[in-house]
Amino acid sequence: SIRSFAVAGPTLAQPFETLQLVGTFAASPTLRFLAPRDVLACEPAAFLITFAARFPFKKLDVVKIYLGGFTGVPSSVESTFLDARFYESKDLPTGEAGPQLWLTVNHPLGLARDEVATARVSGLGVPCHGIRTPQALVRISTASAAGPVLSVALSS
Repeated sequence: SIRSFAVAGPTLAQPFETLQLVGTFAASPTLRFLAPRDVLACEPAAFLITFAARFPFKKLDVVKIYLGGFTGVPSSVESTFLDARFYESKDLPTGEAGPQLWLTVNHPLGLARDEVATARVSGLGVPCHGIRTPQALVRISTASAAGPVLSVALSS
């Protein structure tokens, strides 16, 4: 609610008519290589993306992973409770940076608050300029109705 103690006269507390929900990911979302000693810039590798949201995901909510600098098309993407779809830059709407991995919640009950979700990606080319922590071009976001989260960097 909101109220005022203005010089011209106070007002009683009034409830907000609408609220804009804002979400956040619990602990930093991460990208970890499965065999870090074998990773070479510009070469295909396997990695795991892990995240949890501080709000429940509903069925059909989408989490977007921006994989700036990565090249090629993954040989496989595996995830539980999430349908994965990979988009190259040419497949995205104008103005959208690519490539991107879209993870759509497919479980009928969605994902509970703080439930850890993972996606294993294999065969995507590692950025030729390398990866730093946090990597500005590797980001995560969601437009979930329960709490949209603007794009934030993944840690590695």
